[in-house]
Amino acid sequence: MAIQMPGMSGIEATRRVIELSPGARVLVFTASDDDDGDVLRAIAAGASGYLLKGAPLDELAEGIRAVAAGGSTISPRRPAPPRAPGARGRGGRGGRPAPRALRA
Repeated sequence: MAIQMPGMSGIEATRRVIELSPGARVLVFTASDDDDGDVLRAIAAGASGYLLKGAPLDELAEGIRAVAAGGSTISPRRPAPPRAPGARGRGGRGGRPAPRALRA
């Protein structure tokens, strides 16, 4: 189940699937690991697992097998890509560099 879908969120769809079929196993796939809230909402809606689409194939296969066998899985966060020397994190600036970094 994708988190972002046209017409209905994957979280709402998961909730409805579980309501209609309480024994169903729903595995959520997402491309982004930026929002821990999505993980929590998916699990609260009844998802049995949460995997990142960019995860290695062996991790995806292991997660699918775990959920199919009645278990659960959650992809670990991926480390952030390395930043250029002197670059700043997102902080309160929405990912924009600090003003002094713009001066040459």
